[in-house]
Amino acid sequence: MSLLNKNNNLFTTQKNAQIITLPFLFINDTKYKGQKLYRTYLGYRYQGGFSDHLPIRLKVSINNND
Repeated sequence: MSLLNKNNNLFTTQKNAQIITLPFLFINDTKYKGQKLYRTYLGYRYQGGFSDHLPIRLKVSINNND
């Protein structure tokens, strides 16, 4: 089942997906300048961060056309 198919009971569109880029998810990158993700692990070393991927917000709609 594809969530992009509006004929399904649950569906969404590409415009309803959003990458979340909150400031606390990043740290300064001293090597390459700029910012990088505040990761939980870097290899086997625990960093204390949140993730190695940014979260996604997805709005899902319910199709009531029975």
